[in-house]
Amino acid sequence: MPPVLAIVTELPTPYRAPLYDLLAARGVVAPHVFYLVAREVLRASWAVDCAGHPHEHLRGGSLTVRGPKGPFTWKWNRGVARRLDALRPDAVLVSGWAHGAMHAASRWAARRGVPSLVVSESHLRPHRLALRAWARDRVARPLVRRASAWLPVSSRAQALLTHLGADPARCFVVPNAPDAERFARARADGARRAAVRRELGIEGAEPVTVFVGRLIPAKAVDVLLDAASRLRPVPRTWIVGGGPLATRLHARAAALGLADRVRFLGEQPYPRVVELLAAADVVALPSAHEPYGVSLHEGMAAGCAALASDAVGAAADLVDAATGATFPSGDAAALATAWEALVRDPRRGATLGGAAAVRARARALPFAAAQVERAVDAALRAGPAVGAVVPSRP
Repeated sequence: MPPVLAIVTELPTPYRAPLYDLLAARGVVAPHVFYLVAREVLRASWAVDCAGHPHEHLRGGSLTVRGPKGPFTWKWNRGVARRLDALRPDAVLVSGWAHGAMHAASRWAARRGVPSLVVSESHLRPHRLALRAWARDRVARPLVRRASAWLPVSSRAQALLTHLGADPARCFVVPNAPDAERFARARADGARRAAVRRELGIEGAEPVTVFVGRLIPAKAVDVLLDAASRLRPVPRTWIVGGGPLATRLHARAAALGLADRVRFLGEQPYPRVVELLAAADVVALPSAHEPYGVSLHEGMAAGCAALASDAVGAAADLVDAATGATFPSGDAAALATAWEALVRDPRRGATLGGAAAVRARARALPFAAAQVERAVDAALRAGPAVGAVVPSRP
């Protein structure tokens, strides 16, 4: 029988639920997912099918706080330990340390002598207020040190985990990986790709740049607009997503004279996002803060050259001169220079996009599933962390 892996995570997403489906189908581990909430209240277009893996939704409540990096919903849940007692898993995986249920599950594992694992998206980055870094470390370090293996989503996330006490030898990078084959199929459908481009006024091989994400300060879409205004011609650009800055960004684009070249397409259902990425040539993610950057990985899987700020977690593992370009976060001039180099020669852009698709596919869902399986095996071999209470056997 495969080891039972209890996964305590925040919510179903289009990039995690398919991973749990694949783990269940492969049968190396037997995942059972405890979601803190049933759906993402801030993204009405996210309708995620969880039928492919055993799961349940923990009872509880939530409170949303809006900050400079966008809204954060703090969740509290009841009965975590009781549900784990009923499941009796061989290992427990917790997704970060932002919610009380993660700490409850980690402590449950320590008390029962069950190995725990920790997923983290956060980076080791300087904070303007030293108190924030101190508070993060104080909250996260006990949970991290109780673990027997760690699953950062990127090499940048691994740096923070090792800072908090993780053993690099038992860190396994598990990206927030898309279904790369789905994006490859969309790219290969030339007729549909051309139709989508025509729908949006694109004729021929003119390069199109696409941004996908919430319109919040952390995504730095204003920097993308400022960079676009520096280029002649202004690159054809699609902005996909909604959020509190939508009206302000529309006005900014108009003031910069971009209205006829930059289109705001609003929030779109996921199948349409797949089509739009496959119809584009460059995927841009100019974020000031981005723990991973799923849309970057998705766009690359769809054959887009990559254009990402150095604050994007995924960029460290996916983007180089062969697949696109990076630029310093917040630097519109540097973004413009990198952007122009990607769109001025469509043939070079196509070459970069092909290499980006290969890179993205190499770190897609099968890679992520294999990394989880390796991490679980390493945790079971290592046993509970030092200091965990191991119950005596009768």
